[in-house]
Amino acid sequence: TTPRWGYGLPDWCMIYKNWATMLTGYPTVIDCKPSGGEDPKQAINELYLFLLQYNEGNERFPEPVHQPPELIGQRFLVYKALGGGRRNPLYELRSVYDRESDRVIWMGGVYKSLIPGSPNKPMRQPDLPPLPDDITHPSTPQGQKMIRKPVVYSAEGPFPEAKDESISIGYYDENAPQPQVKVKVDVGGTVDYSADFHCVTGWSVGGVRWKGVPLLDLLSQHGLKGKWIVAVSTGGYTTVIPFEERLLDDAFLVTHLGDERLPREHGGPYRLILPKLFGWKSLKWVDSILVGDVYIDGFWEARGYHWRGLVVLNERFKTY
Repeated sequence: TTPRWGYGLPDWCMIYKNWATMLTGYPTVIDCKPSGGEDPKQAINELYLFLLQYNEGNERFPEPVHQPPELIGQRFLVYKALGGGRRNPLYELRSVYDRESDRVIWMGGVYKSLIPGSPNKPMRQPDLPPLPDDITHPSTPQGQKMIRKPVVYSAEGPFPEAKDESISIGYYDENAPQPQVKVKVDVGGTVDYSADFHCVTGWSVGGVRWKGVPLLDLLSQHGLKGKWIVAVSTGGYTTVIPFEERLLDDAFLVTHLGDERLPREHGGPYRLILPKLFGWKSLKWVDSILVGDVYIDGFWEARGYHWRGLVVLNERFKTY
């Protein structure tokens, strides 16, 4: 091993143990800054060779099975390879190719086994550009196409069952969540509002009507402050959100779609809606909301999606 935790990887990489991705079975996160000259598939193959070092003598360690690239936001091509079956692979490796700059901007992935000596947090915290003076976005942002109704997604497979009608809130650090308190959401005290919804894959729906509890109010009622929020679903899906008032002044813990209680397919009984950020930050099936000072990747962030995800700046993928 090396002090940079490079482990022979190309250019600059971080490898760390992540409790948030461990909830879906992938405790090791690999997060790399490419040198700029990589071929997208070759970048994935280099990451595979790195993992192979930790499986010497294991004849069953699967080679990567490459999937067709996916076009995101009319600008980015995401190359993905799975080690093992599609449903429950041993690892998932990705590289992100930016067609505008004609280069690979990110490479990395998740791995089901722990790599010896991995630290419990990234060596380097995100260095985000300042928020612009105006962080509202146009009705149809760059790379988006308007559609009539939201597409239903679930990164967790089947919709997870709700545990009860309460959520947990508390703190976390790089090692684990800290003790939490259960909160019964006051459905009768919800606010009615409308907001556009922008999925990072490239579709948008305008003026969706929700009812919910302002997220900042919920956190302030319990004295929670920090630099980052990690939201966790009942199925173990996680996402990380900057604790920045200007980003969260219209963020809600949602209880209703229109006048009806939030349906299961849209995240009921509770989900987040953060209109200024791309849709993967608006976590469904909320189980807990945690606050901390150390950045860690959530489910999609560990697969290359941006630390912040601000729509007006087209922040879809990490770039170092």
